Amino acid sequence: MRVNYNSVPRTRLTSVLSPAGASMQTDAPLVSYAKSCLINGQLVPHLVVQGADGPVTVLVLPNEKVDGPISIMRNGLEGVIVPVEGGGSVAIIGRDAASVESVRQQTQESLAFDI
Repeated sequence: MRVNYNSVPRTRLTSVLSPAGASMQTDAPLVSYAKSCLINGQLVPHLVVQGADGPVTVLVLPNEKVDGPISIMRNGLEGVIVPVEGGGSVAIIGRDAASVESVRQQTQESLAFDI
């Protein structure tokens, strides 16, 4: 049985992303959760995006620059940190590689840092 998730209001998503200098196009994946959280001493946007296999965590990291994908595995979860146009990066974390990949490209293409 598939759960019917509601998307956060566009104004809420904008208010969470704006302090990080980020924005998301309207063709973005469905975002069911958007708040800021403290990561490594910095307040960053924390999103939950609905992928083909369920929820995937997306952390927007405006001050983390990476040249290419970096795989991460922790506490039974898998993920990847990828660069985003305009600078910064995004960490995408899910229960397995397939769930991460299901939202990676769409999230990476729809999220941008405003220069």
